[in-house]
Amino acid sequence: MNMLLPLALQRGTCIITNMGAMDPLGAQQKVLEIATTLGLDVSVAVAHEVSVANL
Repeated sequence: MNMLLPLALQRGTCIITNMGAMDPLGAQQKVLEIATTLGLDVSVAVAHEVSVANL
């Protein structure tokens, strides 16, 4: 992420990943921490798993 975030921001590219499979909010927080350390202003969205068991 340290190398990818600046390049993606420069090129206007969205990054979509499943790196937080067990802890999506923790992954979001970590990416925001990295962005802050790099002096980048980014938005990080989180998508939670939706169970189809109750549909």
